[in-house]
Amino acid sequence: NGMVVGGTGTILRTTNGGSSWTLQSSGTTDNLYGVSFGSAATGFAVGGFVSGTIVKTTDGGITWARQTNGASGFLTSVSAIDPSTAVAVAADGTILKTTNGGATWMQQTSGVSTILYSVCFVDTNNGYTVGASGIHRTTNGGDTWVRQISAGTGVFRAVHFVGASVGTVVGDGGRIYRTVTGGWYGWASQTSGTSVDLHAVSFYSPSHGIAVGD
Repeated sequence: NGMVVGGTGTILRTTNGGSSWTLQSSGTTDNLYGVSFGSAATGFAVGGFVSGTIVKTTDGGITWARQTNGASGFLTSVSAIDPSTAVAVAADGTILKTTNGGATWMQQTSGVSTILYSVCFVDTNNGYTVGASGIHRTTNGGDTWVRQISAGTGVFRAVHFVGASVGTVVGDGGRIYRTVTGGWYGWASQTSGTSVDLHAVSFYSPSHGIAVGD
């Protein structure tokens, strides 16, 4: 079972490992940039044009319903922790969190006004977001965020964790950073073998993963 999202509200669903994909009705024509499931049935997709767009499914992606949120900028990424709890980030530094399945979304203080491209929570309290200002971490469910690394002259575009400790961040110029301590003792630069911008990364074990880009 898998899901991909894209332009003009496109949502595609597979139930056979990607051999075939079925177009789903998303309920929006806004571009969708991120999708995450908190269980096999419940997931959220985010995006927008001028303001933020969030749609939710409770039947494994077959049907989707639009949710009210307060984002003034389009949303770029979402991380669902469980069916009730999810965090989304936006182009203007906005961070939104729900603890009631998306019935309400509350704005959190990110400390930045620049674009956040990706968010990843490893449990209810510990999460990471990356963007134009660097890598930020929370240890209290998003109530406060602390910068761990500056993005410097480029941006970080994606973050992914396997468990609580092993995480990878990718970004402009082929940059890849990795931590095995949850970021507490820093992030180590990796040799990517490319100088193009990297836009996404995913690991299926602490040692095996894929990054993609331009």
